Amino acid sequence: MKYLLPASRELIYRNADSLLEEVVLRNGGELGCRAKENQGFLLNDQKIGNKKEKGLLTLFKQLDMQPDQTEFKYYLSSLYTKYGRARILYIPRHLLEKMKRYYTEVRPESDSNQLLLSSSNNSYGQPISKKFASEIFLKIKLKVMDKMEYMPTLYARIQDISLSTYHHLRHSFGTDIFYELCKGQNKYYESITTTSAVYLETARRLGHKVDGRNSPEVTKRYIHSCGHRENLLKEVA
Repeated sequence: MKYLLPASRELIYRNADSLLEEVVLRNGGELGCRAKENQGFLLNDQKIGNKKEKGLLTLFKQLDMQPDQTEFKYYLSSLYTKYGRARILYIPRHLLEKMKRYYTEVRPESDSNQLLLSSSNNSYGQPISKKFASEIFLKIKLKVMDKMEYMPTLYARIQDISLSTYHHLRHSFGTDIFYELCKGQNKYYESITTTSAVYLETARRLGHKVDGRNSPEVTKRYIHSCGHRENLLKEVA
């Protein structure tokens, strides 16, 4: 089962040992980032063809200038994505605020254009590795599982996370997008096909191929996950 309920995700975020770890974990669950894609958060504006895409430093200024704005568009370069498919991320305000706080208060001094830098002794000030997100998720998952075992009554309504991985955060994000789009269009998720606007928009948000041989299988995963989502919600209720 690849779906993590919102409460499970929040529990994982809250048990992060640093702001860097929390941002990386939230990038998976709130933006749908793959582990490697955490390297794609760049500080300076990017020039893509004849168009300038806003970097995080520009978004940080926008954060202060527009206090009522709830989400911010960020261009994730194809250099950091699977299949070389660039896409737009919609960063919620609270997450961009955490990124800004990390940049101003925690981030090691460095000339690197990447936001997320290692603070470990052997790679201090260097961009985090492709495996950093997966390693952090495993560490935090084991920490949470110890708490669940020690205080079972307190965590009785939290689902089993023993087989979960960082990629399950991304999959949960995608499932929620798929489910909410179905709900918004008053469609039952079992009825969605690969030509549906719901499917195409979900694929766009996640950077999936929509014209490949395996496209129908991608759709099926989210249909099944919506069923798991409903069953899990019933169980914890």
